[in-house]
Amino acid sequence: MQDTVASDSSDSYENLHRAWRWQVPDEFNIAQACCTCWAASGRNALRWEDEGGASGTLSYAELETQARAFAAGLAARGIGRGDRVAIVLAQRVETAVAQMGVAMLGAVAMPLSVLFGPEALVWRLADSGA
Repeated sequence: MQDTVASDSSDSYENLHRAWRWQVPDEFNIAQACCTCWAASGRNALRWEDEGGASGTLSYAELETQARAFAAGLAARGIGRGDRVAIVLAQRVETAVAQMGVAMLGAVAMPLSVLFGPEALVWRLADSGA
C-alpha cells in the first residue's frame, strides 16, 4: 500500500515562484532601513575588537552621526545620488560608517578589498567610474 499526501497546489514551488514579487518601495534607502530608523532605539549597531585586543561598541545613534558626517564630506566634494564611491577598507567600524554614509547620499558604494594590488585597484576604479 502506498502512502499519499494531499498537497495544496497553491503551495507548489512553481506557483509560489510565479506569484512572488519584490516589495521594495520606489524610493528606498538602505541607510534609512539599517541605521536611521534605529538611531533612537539606544541599541548597539556594532561590537568590535581590533588586532591589539581593544574592543568596544558603536550605537545606532553614533553610527548615524558618523555616517552623516561622512556623507556631508562626500557631498562637499560633489558626490551625490547615483555616483559610485569606492571604499577600500578592511572590515572595521569605519567601513560600516562609509557604507552607510554613501547610501545616505543615494550614491553607490563599491567595496574593494585591501588585498587588491595597485593594478587591480586601478582597473576596477577605471572600469567602474568611481
